[in-house]
Amino acid sequence: MNAEKAALVIVDGYTRFTTVYPLKPKEAPAVNAAMKRYIAWAERQFADCKVLTIVSDNGRELNNDDMKEWYQERGIEFLPNPPHSSHLNPCERVRQTLVHMLKTVMSMVGLPMSFWMYALKWLHSPKTDAITA
Repeated sequence: MNAEKAALVIVDGYTRFTTVYPLKPKEAPAVNAAMKRYIAWAERQFADCKVLTIVSDNGRELNNDDMKEWYQERGIEFLPNPPHSSHLNPCERVRQTLVHMLKTVMSMVGLPMSFWMYALKWLHSPKTDAITA
C-alpha cells in the first residue's frame, strides 16, 4: 500500500518548526536527499538566513562522509550527540511525541498499523498540525 518505512524528523532550532519527510528506505541516500531538500527549502524561505548547524543523533544516515563533505562545502557545522543521550536531541523528543500521537489516533480510529504513514501525514498537515517541539 504505502512504501514508506520511516520518517526523517527535522526541528528548526530557532522557530521550533517541525518538518517530517516520509522515507521509503531508512538508508543514508534517502535521508541525505531529504536533509538536502530541507536545507534548500529553509534557506529559500529567508534569503538572509543560512543553516549554520545540524544537531543529530550519531546515526550513520546523517553522520557519513558524503554528508560531512556536503556540510563542510556549505559551511554547516555538524554536531552529533553522544551515544545514549537522546534527551539532548529535540528531534528525538518530537519523534517520541509522534509515536504516542500515532498510536492514539490509530487505536481511536481502529486502523491497522500499516496505515501509520497516512496518519502521520494527517497529523502533520497544516489543518491538523498538532506536532510541537
